[in-house]
Amino acid sequence: YLEKGDAGDEWFKERVTNGSIRNGVTYMPQFGEALGQEALWSIRSWLETVHED
Repeated sequence: YLEKGDAGDEWFKERVTNGSIRNGVTYMPQFGEALGQEALWSIRSWLETVHED
């Protein structure tokens, strides 16, 4: 679940660009360099189209 609007955009940007590591365990790798900004925002846009309340 991602929040709509700016709050969700900021969380998404931070998470996909920098990944997620907790206690030394990688939960999500960094995708920023691998996919590029256009691809990342395409994914975010698609996620908003399938969002359910």
